[in-house]
Amino acid sequence: QLNWRVLLVSPHSFLEVFNSVLGLESDPNFDAKRATFIIDMSCYVCDALAYSEPIIAAAAALCSWPCDERAQAMVKFLGPLADWCHALPSEILCCKEILLLHYLKEFCRTPADQFAEPDIDSRALQKDRSESPDSI
Repeated sequence: QLNWRVLLVSPHSFLEVFNSVLGLESDPNFDAKRATFIIDMSCYVCDALAYSEPIIAAAAALCSWPCDERAQAMVKFLGPLADWCHALPSEILCCKEILLLHYLKEFCRTPADQFAEPDIDSRALQKDRSESPDSI
């Protein structure tokens, strides 16, 4: 019996560190649940695979502020987050944009999306679904 004890460090672990060390949760506009959700969502974003766990956690933390507060949060926290991640601020910002764009695309539908003309693939899929199996 090997009795190995493996500790996997995830972005969630780094988010906890950032919360305690930088006091993110002391900011009333920081949304820890949104940051956690964005970290979970990052598993489904292929482009996020290029970034390490601390960078994903830092980017998710920056995404968690409301739009009108995000610029102030970046001014206040981007430098310390980059120091803790041992990364360039631009790398965190690139990851933040990737995660934020995916979040907005998947979870923030605009009214214009309702009236947009479906593309050819979705029309073909709808047509396939409307036919009964007996007609094939």
